[in-house]
Amino acid sequence: MGLFDFLKSKPQQPTHVAPDGYKQFLVDNIFYIQAPDYFEFVESDRFRLKNADETKLVSITNWARDGVTSKMTKEDLKSMILPLYKKYVDEGGFESFNDLETENDYISQSFKVDDETQYYLTTNNIINGRLIISGLIMRTSVDYSKENRQILKNLASSIKAK
Repeated sequence: MGLFDFLKSKPQQPTHVAPDGYKQFLVDNIFYIQAPDYFEFVESDRFRLKNADETKLVSITNWARDGVTSKMTKEDLKSMILPLYKKYVDEGGFESFNDLETENDYISQSFKVDDETQYYLTTNNIINGRLIISGLIMRTSVDYSKENRQILKNLASSIKAK
């Protein structure tokens, strides 16, 4: 056991039941998500899932804002995330797909990065009295797919407090 092993996400028994074709995963001991049943949990320093042939890799990173009791607005999300997306393109060599979505609950954009297609989605929820901002990323080694974008949206919409 390493010094920082206590920080790693550990799979735990869910308290909600996932529908057929889905599995439930506990993310950072904060909330549950439902993912297609072909995904498996990956031991890591952050929450990660992968499919069997590793053509789809999902990571979720969370940030908390204590003392905030209301969700961010669409404009808040845009002002926080759009500059990051611009920086990815201007400084990171990312090529954006023409699929930017800004909704009340999330903001999403996909990019071509070297040989990968990467799908980004940021959402926020009030969980146990705290604002939790969640960044979901799917990296794939296959061409752009609306199905993969939908998977991220479904993951985000399946968030349920622990």
